[in-house]
Amino acid sequence: MPVLTAKIVGHLDKQNLSGALGPLDAQLAGVGPEGAAVLFDISGMTSYDGEARTAYIQWQTLQRDRLQRIAVVTQRTLWHMVIAAIGLASKVSVKTFSTVAEARRWAEHG
Repeated sequence: MPVLTAKIVGHLDKQNLSGALGPLDAQLAGVGPEGAAVLFDISGMTSYDGEARTAYIQWQTLQRDRLQRIAVVTQRTLWHMVIAAIGLASKVSVKTFSTVAEARRWAEHG
């Protein structure tokens, strides 16, 4: 299963999110029926706004049939809880990690 990656640094607004998700959308369009895993490295993200959060939730919900799992790298404990809640709402397997290596291992093998 392919593992697609995106890295977000600094403040995440709707425009920056679109820039990160655009390449993923193009790659997901070419994925077979087995779907793909996505690894988001947000360890360098400092903040996000409500519009970006809403847009991300919509994206994850729309892409859920192509997403086998989503691994998210962040050291922020509160964001771990927010990310888990988003995963439950969209019915996609989402897990947070402290390192890219751990996230990649899970994304590749479950």
